[in-house]
Amino acid sequence: MANWLGMLSPESAARSWIVAALVIITFLAITGMGILLPNSIRTYLELQKAKPDIQKIFHLNQRNNILAAVQGTFQIIIIIVMSHLVMG
Repeated sequence: MANWLGMLSPESAARSWIVAALVIITFLAITGMGILLPNSIRTYLELQKAKPDIQKIFHLNQRNNILAAVQGTFQIIIIIVMSHLVMG
């Protein structure tokens, strides 16, 4: 649709904002599906063991908390980028 509206042409002022949005969305998808989800599954599987390793669970959850904060920051940035595209 951006191409159809002429927003991806080299002379368009919105091109850099659209590329930024695509980069941010790609980052969010990779961290969510590639890091956060597998860590959550590993935490769940560790908790199902007869003697779960508390230290391992702590480190996995600590990594998830940091990545969740990073993702929250990037979600705010994507809102700013998208609102800039709407407002022009």
